[in-house]
Amino acid sequence: MEDLQTEATQTAAEEGSPEDNDDEQFTGIAQAKTKMPEHQNAGEEGVVRVSVPFDAGETLDEAVEKWGEELVLEYFQSLFKRKLQNKMRRELKDGVSVEIIEEDYSPDSYDPTTSSRGRSTDPLKEIQKNLNKLDDEQKAELREQFDL
Repeated sequence: MEDLQTEATQTAAEEGSPEDNDDEQFTGIAQAKTKMPEHQNAGEEGVVRVSVPFDAGETLDEAVEKWGEELVLEYFQSLFKRKLQNKMRRELKDGVSVEIIEEDYSPDSYDPTTSSRGRSTDPLKEIQKNLNKLDDEQKAELREQFDL
């Protein structure tokens, strides 16, 4: 993705910055790439890259004025869901049980404004999560150490 950002920056520098253009206002640049060797614009290794400026509005009020409350809410909910799914996938990869994830990310306990990634503050749950990461040998060592 760094290559795309570099390319977009170089392109903007060559064509003039969006801020230099009084006729149009942009709030960002959307970038995409996909491997598609058969595409007419495929470059090195069959990858197609595209960058387009967009104007989503500088503030929530501007976005609602420009696109409508319903669409802004729909986009927010879609992004919220995707970020939540990504966090849950990370937890699964970390060996956290489904039951703990479901509890930590329930509407009653999940707060996306915290940096805890949905982690429980319950010490017993944290121990359970970390135990899932241990292999059998490490678990045996723990049992021996604590006479379990």
